[in-house]
Amino acid sequence: MPSLDAAAAEAGAGREASEDGGRGPSSLLPGSLRHPDDPQAERWLEFLLSRKGRDAPMFLRKWLREAARKENVPQARSFKPGSISAAELRALADSLRRQSPAAAHRHTALLQLAEAAAAALEGPHAERWEALQREQRQLLFDCTESADAAASQLVDLCALVARSSSSGNEGSGGGSNSSRHAADRAVPLLGLDDLVLLVLAAYCLLPDFLPWFATGSGTGGGPFSPQQEQQLEAALVSAVMAGGGLAGSSGSASSSTAWPLAHLAARAAAARASSAADEPGSGSGHSSGGSDGSQAEAEAAAAAELRSLQLEARDAVQSLLGRMRELAAFRRSLLTAQQGQQLGRLAVVGEDGSPRPTPLLRQLVECILRDEPLPDLHAGATSLSGLLRSGLGRLGVKAGPKPSDRSTVIVFVLGGVSLAELHEIQQAVDERAARASSQIDGGGSSSGPQGASQAPPRIIVGGTALLQPRDLCPQLFAEL
Repeated sequence: MPSLDAAAAEAGAGREASEDGGRGPSSLLPGSLRHPDDPQAERWLEFLLSRKGRDAPMFLRKWLREAARKENVPQARSFKPGSISAAELRALADSLRRQSPAAAHRHTALLQLAEAAAAALEGPHAERWEALQREQRQLLFDCTESADAAASQLVDLCALVARSSSSGNEGSGGGSNSSRHAADRAVPLLGLDDLVLLVLAAYCLLPDFLPWFATGSGTGGGPFSPQQEQQLEAALVSAVMAGGGLAGSSGSASSSTAWPLAHLAARAAAARASSAADEPGSGSGHSSGGSDGSQAEAEAAAAAELRSLQLEARDAVQSLLGRMRELAAFRRSLLTAQQGQQLGRLAVVGEDGSPRPTPLLRQLVECILRDEPLPDLHAGATSLSGLLRSGLGRLGVKAGPKPSDRSTVIVFVLGGVSLAELHEIQQAVDERAARASSQIDGGGSSSGPQGASQAPPRIIVGGTALLQPRDLCPQLFAEL
């Protein structure tokens, strides 16, 4: 019977050869993160997908150290406590993998999860997400202050992205890499997709903090004044014409050209590159004889194309801002219908004075966990007795059913649900479980209508799709 060490060594022979040349996508252990035949690996993956921020890498480090102790792997290298890095995860995984082929085979699922987490902690995508999170936090504070502060931040960010994109396009024709890296440090890889997401967030968040807009007494159709919208429109057009769609949350221009602004940004970048190639001294090989006339015609054609693209970009940005005004009006009607209730507000100011986001799905789940009624919930009657109870409830004889009356509640979202929303829901469930546990340990009773002895319902969340950030712009603006 062949030994497990021999089989694992044969499977890993191809991996060892690539270690000296750098770490590729399959340098550690290729394959899917799903292991249906390994219940422990399935529980690990499900647990990690429900964590937020750097909690998942922290748990992975803990599991890797436990596995190393079981395999008697020495852990000589020390890292800074309280922090986690890709280098630490890879060092722990490599030490476990090099212990023996059999040990690597036993911990295949854990090693794959560690490699995936290390890849997520480094690279340009990690810098982009950190930069986008910083801008989102700043925008949330600006929205609580005034619409003018939010507009100023968005206009400044559009200008920075436009300058960064212009520097990158000019450097791509043969310049040094230092100018491109300097531009990336100014605004790390933020692009047109990210700008549109931030503008959309401002239009949706401002109604929560503008009483005059909620009452419909504004001068314009949206939370921004006409002057602020004009400044924002001009800044977005400049970002589009600078080729700002070539870097962003979607990863590349080719994957985001399904919506108009990204397509226009790619065309503008191509037109500028073509115009730069036709300039004298660019090395295009023009002779000094009869090429002056053709070069002038080419420059005139490129300038005309850029002017045409700018008009198209202005029309597209106006249509986009018009759609955002419609979304803001919808948010205003939702807040008016709730009549000052917290349900429906996308952000609130906490007790410490700092704003925090409150996603709608988390609000729904928290209402269910607190055994509170949902005013806009309509329970469909499936029998005659249910129809009678529903009618009597409307007459005030008996309150209608609540979702928390059931042992299992399914929340299904038409249009899709994002992983960030699932993280928020998981956090709400964990906080509810922690409060119930502390009340049981302290011998107290629950402050809400649902007692601590009554178990909260099981909540299952689903949707028509698992959304990624790059899916939002094409879905919202596909018809523009």
